[in-house]
Amino acid sequence: MSYAVEAQGVAFPYLMIQMYRSGEASGSMDKTALIMADQYTKDHRIKGKKKSAMTYPIILIIVTILVLLIVYLMVLPSFFDIFKNVDLPLITQINIGISHFIQDYWYYLILIFAFLIVGFMAALKIKKVRFKVDKLKNKMPLFGKLMITIYTSRFARILCSLYTSGMSIVNALNIAKTTIGNVYIESQFDSAIKKIRNGETLSQSLKDIEGFDVKLTSSIYVGEESGRLETMLTNPADDFDFGAEQASERMVTLIQPIMIIFLALVICLIIISVLLPIYTLYNNVGNM
Repeated sequence: MSYAVEAQGVAFPYLMIQMYRSGEASGSMDKTALIMADQYTKDHRIKGKKKSAMTYPIILIIVTILVLLIVYLMVLPSFFDIFKNVDLPLITQINIGISHFIQDYWYYLILIFAFLIVGFMAALKIKKVRFKVDKLKNKMPLFGKLMITIYTSRFARILCSLYTSGMSIVNALNIAKTTIGNVYIESQFDSAIKKIRNGETLSQSLKDIEGFDVKLTSSIYVGEESGRLETMLTNPADDFDFGAEQASERMVTLIQPIMIIFLALVICLIIISVLLPIYTLYNNVGNM
């Protein structure tokens, strides 16, 4: 079965192939298949919740960009002729300059935006750049804690699935590290695996890995001491799944008011930049 699945190329994930291979070796294919079904059901549910959580912020960002384009391309240009002979304040000069720049060089802005996206995607394929970006993810304010929770949840669930299928802990770690989705965390596993081979426990080996929640190693330690490692891997995996969902909701809750406040501030600045010269014109007319 494992060879048949592997022959299909990218149709099936690497984790499933290795799990089936382990199930074949231990004679527990039925149990392995059920574990995989549960694993990918949870993955699908978590991904769906993350997409749903990010829908509103994405819509808000798009609306913000559209509003700014309308203001700079349609609203401000209607005041250009009125402001020709007026001594404009700095804020008005800046906004008019932005409006002129967008009108005259919009195609350059599109090219620059496209180049930045393509360049960023290409840079992520470079190992050193991906390493630094993945390391930065864990240290970002607000988002860093969320990413650590997600990585810990993913690793705990995968390790639990591999271990309960009868795979050795070293082989399980070698496979689980490739499913975390963070090159920086993955690079630290060589040292952890070496410690296990030298006789250290799993909890001691994972303790120094930066990018995991400290509760993971504590749970593993309790499982090792009580002889219930399988159970103590399952419980934190479920806890971290719930924690990842809660962290995603908190992140979205923070993003929404930040985006609304940003849009309000920009619109207020634009309104002020228009009203100030109009007020000056009104005073000049009143003094004549």
